[in-house]
Amino acid sequence: MTYHLAKQKCHSEASADDLADMLGSLREAGFVSVQFLVHSMGARWFLNSWGAMGQHMQRLDHSIDDHHDSYPKLNVHNIILLNLDYSAETFMSQDCPELRKFCSAITVYSDAHDGALLAAEMLNCERSVGRQPDEIVQRSRENSIDYVDCIDTTWMDNNVHSIRHQFFNINALMVDDLRRIIVDRTRACQRQDTLLRSNVNTYTFLCAPRMLVND
Repeated sequence: MTYHLAKQKCHSEASADDLADMLGSLREAGFVSVQFLVHSMGARWFLNSWGAMGQHMQRLDHSIDDHHDSYPKLNVHNIILLNLDYSAETFMSQDCPELRKFCSAITVYSDAHDGALLAAEMLNCERSVGRQPDEIVQRSRENSIDYVDCIDTTWMDNNVHSIRHQFFNINALMVDDLRRIIVDRTRACQRQDTLLRSNVNTYTFLCAPRMLVND
């Protein structure tokens, strides 16, 4: 019951306006760039609010004149999406092209064994992008999407709980990978000392399984 209530709140126009107002406040405070890190159901709120947020962000093609604005629009350097509870089909076919208008670096972390998203898929009768790395690969090929880096964490073993839904803040490889995206602003193809390209724009972490130990 609480899941569906929270899902409803993600479509609130008032919440979308609040998020847009926050971006406006950042502009007024002198900020010129922003990066987004979104987890799980937060993606529903974030993506449903994208239209309201757009007025405060600079498009990559600079097609909208902002010379008359009091403050410069925000440049979006990164959009990082972790274990998204959101339709894979809708995300790849509708949301990705919209995000691409404002940001050239989009990273999706997906885990085929995510237990929480398995339950969400059953409740929503749809495949979640945060649990379908293979679908991201397939749809990237179909739609020639080369600007989304998919990091497949399905085989990540260390510091991962049984539900496999939220370990990005304690797993050392994940924390360091996020740091390199946010601080160094590197794409996955530039992080091949820790990532292995497995398929098109999909990568896995170079790490030993936990059963590999010294006797």
